[in-house]
Amino acid sequence: MLKKIILILLFNSVLFADTADNYAPVQYDCDGSTKAFTFSWPVGATSEVEVVLKLTSTEVETVLETTHYAVSATNNDYSSGGTVTTVDTYANTYTLTIRRDTAKTQDATIVDTRTLRLAAIQDGLDKLTRLIQDLFEEVGRCLKIPKTETTDVEIESEINRAGMFLYCNDDGELTFAAGVTVGDVVVSSYMEGVVGSADAAAARTNLGAVTDADVIKKDGSVAYTDTGDGFKDEDSMTSDSATATASQQSIKSFTTIQGRLYQAGSAQDIPDDTETQLTYDTADSSNHSSAGASAAQNYLKPTVAGVYYVFLTAGTTEDLNNGTIFKIIIKDKDANIIGETRTVIGSTGDLRTNCICLEYFDGTNDYVKAYIYHNHGEARKTTNDVIHSFGLFKAG
Repeated sequence: MLKKIILILLFNSVLFADTADNYAPVQYDCDGSTKAFTFSWPVGATSEVEVVLKLTSTEVETVLETTHYAVSATNNDYSSGGTVTTVDTYANTYTLTIRRDTAKTQDATIVDTRTLRLAAIQDGLDKLTRLIQDLFEEVGRCLKIPKTETTDVEIESEINRAGMFLYCNDDGELTFAAGVTVGDVVVSSYMEGVVGSADAAAARTNLGAVTDADVIKKDGSVAYTDTGDGFKDEDSMTSDSATATASQQSIKSFTTIQGRLYQAGSAQDIPDDTETQLTYDTADSSNHSSAGASAAQNYLKPTVAGVYYVFLTAGTTEDLNNGTIFKIIIKDKDANIIGETRTVIGSTGDLRTNCICLEYFDGTNDYVKAYIYHNHGEARKTTNDVIHSFGLFKAG
């Protein structure tokens, strides 16, 4: 009989093992491809495994439904852990945490059969150990009072603490308050004025901030209208600021045609073999370029110094003989040629052509005029439409 008892005890000592003491939730960084995630602590059932997905950018956590993953182990032995296999993959913007949530139930029933049921006792002790480990893990994530303090911490009921915030009073005790007196807050003297402001307008004044009407909102519903050092609405960009932003209107005006003359109704006679200054019917110029007192003066004179593109488009409405030389010319105030397009007519017909050049203007005295030339043998006429134009725009 004694030999049988010894054999039974030896058998049971081999069959049953202690619960590991290494429990801690495991966390993985997702990578968009991995589906299998392992854990090394024991569970009594797969239902005790909890999987939490967190979006790292917002810290929002989601406990996954069991339909989103499966739990497995070799030979269904979960004494040393197992593997969680997700249905979907998750991008690297997520983390996946595997934790244990042991069922708070009593599953073992030990009946007095005069037989020592070691397996039932071992299972019960293992579950109690897991429950204690789970509890310690949760307590470890809680706020705790130091061991040297005996203060009982009791917070207000949810009705009394609604709309309030938690803080420590002068005695170090946690309490709730609806607001804090300015003098009770440790801030700089400058911030005391801000905290003590009666309303938002007063706070902006104390901060030196602009009013809401001058703030550009995300949807663009309010335009910024100030003209201080941080914002400029200058068509001419005269300030040449390295820090201020410009209005949309001033950018458009600065980068588009800044001065233009054009014919819209009448053609002009062009004598034979003579460089003839072109005249225009209409002037179209902005406030930082000038066409003179009237269009009849027929010159372009920027009032802002800088390099400009000067362009000229002109032509004839009457045929030119084969071999005729036709030119359009741009000259400066000293009658120097700064741009010219020369065409030799290859067959009889009318002609339109273009000329463009770069020229520096001092913003005070410099101007340009347009000329046309042909050696057809007798007078010809220019085109009489908007295409016959002379203009400039700033290059930098």
